[in-house]
Amino acid sequence: MPLLATYGAASAKGLGFSTSLGIEATMLIVAGGGGAGAAGSGAGAGGYRSIVGYLKKSQVYTVTIGGGGSGGSNNGAGSSGQNSSVTGSGLVNFFGTGGGRGKGHAGAAAENGGSGGGGGGLGNAGGFSPVEGFAGGTQDISQGGGSSAVGQNGVETHPANNGTANSITGSSVTYGQGGGYNGTDPGTAGTANEGDGGQGNFSGNPMSSGGAGGSGIVVLKILATQYSGTTTGSPTVTDSGSYKIIKYTGSGSYTA
Repeated sequence: MPLLATYGAASAKGLGFSTSLGIEATMLIVAGGGGAGAAGSGAGAGGYRSIVGYLKKSQVYTVTIGGGGSGGSNNGAGSSGQNSSVTGSGLVNFFGTGGGRGKGHAGAAAENGGSGGGGGGLGNAGGFSPVEGFAGGTQDISQGGGSSAVGQNGVETHPANNGTANSITGSSVTYGQGGGYNGTDPGTAGTANEGDGGQGNFSGNPMSSGGAGGSGIVVLKILATQYSGTTTGSPTVTDSGSYKIIKYTGSGSYTA
């Protein structure tokens, strides 16, 4: 179920404003996926959150799209993804946590994140309920965690098929899949604007690079009668019945 965010008492988890005033908005927030390890594990997906929130009239909301982490090289780990968020001055932030990097063959550790990197990273780093993602596999060579399930050990499928389907844009898209790994080729990147983790590689070649993480996305769904039309960052705006769908694949803003 989506989280309900309201005005009023601040909460670090994105809850608690008063609902008496404000414009209702369904928000999809997906953070950037982590980068995979070189000759190592797949990376964790960016944190996935589906939230029903209330936007204050005339408030400017800054939308930040988290970039994917870089893939590792020379047996090293990748880097973790970046957070995506919707923020407004004086209000609680809505955000998803970047995906954890995958472990590198040389022993550089996996990291925690929205979903954890393969090789021991933990998920749900933001501490949300429902959770934004799951842990990566526990073995040195394993999948990264995704938005719907933990990463598996010893399974080469990429992506890890542990994401979440969402139709807020009008068509079903699966977001937040963990990075898998393969045993022969350099790892491929996670899908852009879906928050997927990068693919790891375990060819035994120390120069085999890990795949980069996919960037995140933010989508707002607002009644057309309440849509202000004031945006920056060139989001894609489409109609879906009585709603406006505002899709940010790059950072920008929305004025309610």
